[in-house]
Amino acid sequence: MSYEAKMINPKTGRMFDQLAELIRDAIIVPNTLLPEQYHNLRDGGRSLQELEVMITARENQESEYRKLKREKAERAAQYRKQWEDNPESPLTYNEDENKLYAAQLKFVERAVEAGMMEFDDKF
Repeated sequence: MSYEAKMINPKTGRMFDQLAELIRDAIIVPNTLLPEQYHNLRDGGRSLQELEVMITARENQESEYRKLKREKAERAAQYRKQWEDNPESPLTYNEDENKLYAAQLKFVERAVEAGMMEFDDKF
């Protein structure tokens, strides 16, 4: 939380921000109260400031699910634009060749496991 934007006097807001940061630096949370990924084995705990920095960095990272949803929405918008520009012409698809190949291999693996096809190692 930033006080600088909320205060009428920005200088006072910066001072409150610095005070809040110093307080968060002074409070140490022991490893026994923290999840495993936040443990600090050297000092036996982390300050609230360290935890805040770690959590903000983790929250700012895009998850794989969100990345896939974003890419899907971008492709859908591109296809919609192509269709609106010329509904008679076929759509041009942007395919990630590596992803497509990996998906095809996975499909064949599962089909062999399920007995839908037989594995032929002649090739």
